[in-house]
Amino acid sequence: MNFYIMTEPGISENFWNAKYMAGMRAAVRESKGRLVEISLSDLDEINEKNRDLKLRVPIILNGRSSDWIASLIPLVCDKGFHPMLLASHNYTPQRGVSSLRFDFFGLYTSWFAYFRRCGSKNMALVGANKNNVGDSIKCQAISGFNDGNGKADIYYMKSSMRLCLESFINNAKEYDVVLCVNDVVAIILKSMLRKSGLENSVEVHSFWDSPLSKYINHQEKLIALNYNELARQAIKVYSFLVNNPEIESVAVTVKGDMSHCLAPIKSAYVQPNENTFLKDPSVQDVYALERLFSSLDELDFEIIKCVIKGDTYELIAEKENVSLGTVKYRIKKMLALAGKTKRKELLMLVEKYLQAELI
Repeated sequence: MNFYIMTEPGISENFWNAKYMAGMRAAVRESKGRLVEISLSDLDEINEKNRDLKLRVPIILNGRSSDWIASLIPLVCDKGFHPMLLASHNYTPQRGVSSLRFDFFGLYTSWFAYFRRCGSKNMALVGANKNNVGDSIKCQAISGFNDGNGKADIYYMKSSMRLCLESFINNAKEYDVVLCVNDVVAIILKSMLRKSGLENSVEVHSFWDSPLSKYINHQEKLIALNYNELARQAIKVYSFLVNNPEIESVAVTVKGDMSHCLAPIKSAYVQPNENTFLKDPSVQDVYALERLFSSLDELDFEIIKCVIKGDTYELIAEKENVSLGTVKYRIKKMLALAGKTKRKELLMLVEKYLQAELI
């Protein structure tokens, strides 16, 4: 069976999208089917192929921004397809539209409750994008904790992630704990807090399921998302809809594992789209590090630590008992992975976010 999926432009480099897609490919392999990535222009051809079968073919819509989802649903429905929203967190039921999502509301409610039980009175959620439906669910979860037991504020991403985090840093001492909407935000925030001399002023927490998380010390991983299970459920729903075309819609929520107050906006709010986050320079830096550190082996890791210490190529070769050519080749490979052309550029990138954790 072919499983058709349409992905929002601009999120292919998104680290979490890679997790969703890896889960989808694994689930499709288990079903002995074929995952077919399509665009809007392919729908007429698919309709033509299935004209004799008179099926309402499901289409998995893999997107994160509410605008993209809202624009695609009527187009897909008008052409006779059954849209399935993958991890869209769109909680508004719609006729003829199926959905699969993580229980972000339950996860974040449990998360905030955990810290409140641990004695944290003043909490903040940082890096939320108003145009991201998943972030909106997270914001709903924190709203119930702005009560007589303490405050729970939200710091929205405005025109850039840096402005959002600078706004939080100006008030960091007011909070016991800060929860970030994702790992990228957390890594950038920790770097900025360190540079501001506020590293120990507030606890920073996130999912910590990115490859870089193992280099970030003293963090407790409280939430784990099962991307493979979400994908398996997507394939089950897809097959069910194919075999039961009379079914109007199906909604599945996958729970994660666990071990309305809006922050005042002091300046004009610039509505970002989903890709504003992806294009942010600091976010691009962290994605470069993701590509690099997810590919390092033990020797690469030791070489990069030597580079941070300022060792020459010759000294690194001597320390690691390898040839000079090996050292040069390995560093050249690291430069390519990080999208840099000079050793100095790579060093500056690592020093900016990870030096304290690696030396």
